[in-house]
Amino acid sequence: MMMAVTVNDILHIDKMTDAVVAAGAQGLNKTVRRIATIEKPFVDHPDYCYEVVRPGDLYVSKLYVFRGQKEKLYEEIEFMRRTMGSGLITHKEVLPFLDEEVLSRANQYHIPIIAIDDDYGFTALNYSIIDLILKDEIAQVHVANLQRILSSNLSEEIIRKHILDIIPDLAENMQAVYLSTEEVISRNIFKIDQSDLLLPLFNGLLYVASSDDKAAIDRKKKGFIAKVKHSFVSYHVGISRCHTNLECVKTAILESIYAEAFGRFSEKSICGYDDLGTFALLLEMKNDPLLELYWRKFYEPILQYDGENKLDLVRVLELFIVSGGDYAAVCQKLFIHETTVRYRMNKIHDLLKYKNANEFYADARTAVYSNWILHDAILQKLKAA
Repeated sequence: MMMAVTVNDILHIDKMTDAVVAAGAQGLNKTVRRIATIEKPFVDHPDYCYEVVRPGDLYVSKLYVFRGQKEKLYEEIEFMRRTMGSGLITHKEVLPFLDEEVLSRANQYHIPIIAIDDDYGFTALNYSIIDLILKDEIAQVHVANLQRILSSNLSEEIIRKHILDIIPDLAENMQAVYLSTEEVISRNIFKIDQSDLLLPLFNGLLYVASSDDKAAIDRKKKGFIAKVKHSFVSYHVGISRCHTNLECVKTAILESIYAEAFGRFSEKSICGYDDLGTFALLLEMKNDPLLELYWRKFYEPILQYDGENKLDLVRVLELFIVSGGDYAAVCQKLFIHETTVRYRMNKIHDLLKYKNANEFYADARTAVYSNWILHDAILQKLKAA
């Protein structure tokens, strides 16, 4: 997940709930670095504009300077495209002035044009956006510290100190939830308590719910997951066990990341750490050379055969494990006949010289889990954890 305020984040400011995205919705994930005003059309002083403009500028204007000068407004949109502007915010009373040409260009260039309520002043809006940007800068420092905690072998005392620097009100009882999705994540959609932690981490979003009351933690966790279900079409959520000691915060966070990874691999939207089984045991060996040796012994004959014959045996094997050995489920996912799936699985048996089906399945599951652990980008970042 990108560490930066986006146009989409701004849409989740409390007073922006009735804002209208008039054009450029595909650019809502653009980063906002600064707020800029439009005092006069770009074409009237281009040299000055190119000198002061910066990528990520978000423009706020009533567009009075363009009344009766539509061609200059078209050029303004072109200027935003060339200088990588983030978008334009105006008032709803301006919408009738925006003709099809303006909206068409904004859509074409993915430049969001957002109209807010007429009684929402630009000064108040600017303060809210600046507040978001400042909080994001602080969050970047917190994320760097958190990544250091997760990727280093620090003592419990130092972990406690670092985590309290990030969230001073974190309670002793806690549970971590890690969210990943291909969709744009806006942290502003989640309302959290002062004792909780919410930070972008790696490619997802980390939430740590804490309280002296364990029942309250459960309510917070369920509320967070309910918001995820409501806000995203496709997602993976990993949930740690409940922990009752502040020194265990690193363990809780790692458990949630591991659970998300296992859910992602095994195609489960929500996965708890207690569901990991053998995968959790193998994670304890992620730095042991024996894990890679085992993986190589199992996978290399298959990879070599695939390279020569293009049967996609690895994909068939992994789906076979994910589906719990259900041939019909593999057929549905690959859109091929069951006879073909059985032929390819038999070929793997032959390559690896297995005679016993139960023995093969147990070893294959271990090998597939090892493959996931050894080659997942996020898990690799946590090798020292």
